[in-house]
Amino acid sequence: MPPDHAAPDDEPVAQPVPGPQRPSRRALAETEPSGRRGAGRRRKGASTQETLAPLLAIVPGLRLMVGMVIAAVVILGLYVGRDVLLPVALAALLGFLLDPAVSRLKRWGLPGWYRWRW
Repeated sequence: MPPDHAAPDDEPVAQPVPGPQRPSRRALAETEPSGRRGAGRRRKGASTQETLAPLLAIVPGLRLMVGMVIAAVVILGLYVGRDVLLPVALAALLGFLLDPAVSRLKRWGLPGWYRWRW
């Protein structure tokens, strides 16, 4: 009676598949007359302007989109932080308004009893 499955010795062994071969330096030097890497990758006859034309066409729309995203993030940050930012803004405004009066009182020689002592 034959076995239902083949013996382990009968299974085919997988052979490694060779990967892509790197070109030699001589082959690179022959294909690239300028000696720089990537010099031969650009299409012949295509100017830089023609190559970048599709990208340059979307720049105005991209600028508008980036500006709107930045504005939305700033507005969202101000909305979320309004409970903290409103008192800080009022304190800064009050400090700017009272600074000339405090400087004048110091110049007049007002005694130090009006200052806070912690």
